[in-house]
Amino acid sequence: MQIFNLSQVSTRKAALKLPVVRQGSSGSAVRVLQQLLNFKGFKLEVNGQFDLPTQIAVKNFQQMNALTVNGIVDAETWYHLSIGLLSVRPIESEFAPQETQSLNLC
Repeated sequence: MQIFNLSQVSTRKAALKLPVVRQGSSGSAVRVLQQLLNFKGFKLEVNGQFDLPTQIAVKNFQQMNALTVNGIVDAETWYHLSIGLLSVRPIESEFAPQETQSLNLC
């Protein structure tokens, strides 16, 4: 089983490596999808199941972004979901902690 995280959808090229997910899919890629949709304003339970509410949210997102409205999350949909995500880098100063931490949303 592969684990996916938000850093994997930060570029178009990276989005090509993500799995295509659709209604009936499950796992960490679907959890990331649900988290991204929630970041965009949808209110989904993050359960890792590509259920009917997730499909409806995907279709609404696709329509709002002039994508093919089919409820299937392909590379183009992954990429558009990632637009607006922050890439956080540690601040270099005498007050910044010396070790970095990462947040795994899966």
